[in-house]
Amino acid sequence: MKTSLSITLMIALLASALLSGCGGDTTTTSSTGSRSQTMAVQGGEIPNPCTLVSKADMEAITGEPVNQPQTTDTSASRSCDYSVASDGRMASLMIIKPCSMADFFNMGSGDPVEGVGMHAAWDKKQLTVHTMNNACLVTSGGGAPKGADPNSDAAAMGTAKQVALKAIENGA
Repeated sequence: MKTSLSITLMIALLASALLSGCGGDTTTTSSTGSRSQTMAVQGGEIPNPCTLVSKADMEAITGEPVNQPQTTDTSASRSCDYSVASDGRMASLMIIKPCSMADFFNMGSGDPVEGVGMHAAWDKKQLTVHTMNNACLVTSGGGAPKGADPNSDAAAMGTAKQVALKAIENGA
């Protein structure tokens, strides 16, 4: 009896640990300006997404001026949101770390995308990528780039993919 209780508790603890990979405190802070380069979390550090994809990078990707970024930090993620100056569309990058493949498959429920990260999925509004650094990136490029068909899903996915590739190039 005592052994089966111990085994049951061990299984419950393991299941809890596996399921909590991307969960946690959702208290957020938003601000602009200079932020720390990394944020310590259990199992590593989360880089500042605004330094991985700068304002200049985002302007080059969207083809339009963007406003100063807004950042949000939680216990397991950091995000950087840029609004396109002309119409307020949002281009964003969120990094979740640590993030297991199970977490990725729970979030990345879209069409597979080749050529970015270990695994990537597009769901018509955002691209979710599992990286070699045990992080999940959730990116949006603010929709179709300037001059492209605004209703083009392929164009919107292309800009989100550029955001993800820039973040990975810079260490995400």
